[in-house]
Amino acid sequence: MSLVLLKEKAKTPAIGIAMHRNFFTVVKDDEEIQVANDHAGLREVEKAAKKSGVSRIVFVGNKRWATPLAYSLRARGFEIFYISIKTDGNKRGPAGSVEKTLKSALNMGMSGFSFFGGLNHAKTASEHEPFIVQLAKRYLELTNEGRRIKHDILDRMVVLFPEVIKVGGSNDKPIPLPQPPIWTTKKMRHVLEDPFPESLKKSSLIPEVRKLAAKSLALDIPIDFRKGEAEKLKESLARFDEIALLKEEAHRRLRNEFDLHPAMDDFGGNTIVLLLGLLAWRRWENWRELRSYCGLAVTRMDSKGKPRISRKRGEIRQYLYLLATTSKRGKEIARNIGIAAVLTDEEKKRKLRRVKQLERLLKYLWKEYLR
Repeated sequence: MSLVLLKEKAKTPAIGIAMHRNFFTVVKDDEEIQVANDHAGLREVEKAAKKSGVSRIVFVGNKRWATPLAYSLRARGFEIFYISIKTDGNKRGPAGSVEKTLKSALNMGMSGFSFFGGLNHAKTASEHEPFIVQLAKRYLELTNEGRRIKHDILDRMVVLFPEVIKVGGSNDKPIPLPQPPIWTTKKMRHVLEDPFPESLKKSSLIPEVRKLAAKSLALDIPIDFRKGEAEKLKESLARFDEIALLKEEAHRRLRNEFDLHPAMDDFGGNTIVLLLGLLAWRRWENWRELRSYCGLAVTRMDSKGKPRISRKRGEIRQYLYLLATTSKRGKEIARNIGIAAVLTDEEKKRKLRRVKQLERLLKYLWKEYLR
């Protein structure tokens, strides 16, 4: 993410603590003080906070080592936060300087998560989600399950009749010829319901299927084995049909909720319906709150000290990306075509990063429809 988006100071100034096992570094502005991890060190933090008029403490480093100090500070009325750092898998502990990473985070206004239990909020929040959000997520769950069932159907057909699965897209490799219609079409349903080349080479209404069936490799596979695969294929097809009906009903109910929503005139299509289901269940008066809810707020640093988003609620970012890449209006907003914005020279020269595009699109939706 560009640093231009991150130069927003936290609402309340904070003191940073870079945690080591036996000592820690107190970071405030450009000042660093190393103190022992004991009661004397606690007193140093209190004195620094009192001098600066600060009530927020932000930890970076090993969270277990920081726990006693964090509890002591909370008992004295401080707000305690934590910023995680991606570790190097080949080394123990975080890569690079914890102090340097902390200073960068504070300069960019990062506050991180609440130190005590903040990482578990997403689990408890789902229990109280509005019905419309549950409906949108149910649609997404059905979509993912449908995708898995498709893979299972293809896996069965590779054994039962390998030549009949149409090769998608352009392909310069040798493929079975002639190519039949794609397997998801109505014309091919009888092939899935009776996937035995012995009968299809006589009964299929599709010439390509009859020709492929006459010399299929599957004819040499023991019939008992193929019958077992066909039974499993039958079960997968039944579930596939069930999922299609459930998805259609969930989408119809979502569409009824937002059919008259002004965003439908601006964007149209299924993607905006899902996004509205995930976001339009309340008014978002605060932009930062919405950005954080969508997992686009910067809350952690990687091993090189670069800021990273929290990545929670990935389904929202998934559909923001689809809206930014498949709809004309979404492309215009995400790529800053036809709307005013201030970009640095560096940003004008290079391709805008995906996170920044998603954030721009989300902010547009917020300004126009979600607040």
